[in-house]
Amino acid sequence: MSEQTDRKMIATGIVGTVIAALCCFTPILVVLLGAVGLSA
Repeated sequence: MSEQTDRKMIATGIVGTVIAALCCFTPILVVLLGAVGLSA
């Protein structure tokens, strides 16, 4: 593989990871913020 292809693959992987993390963490944050709001 060329260096440019490697960089593109790494960038795609990072972007995918960030999107997946956001999709997974958003509902958890909503639940946590709701729980904190209710307890306060």
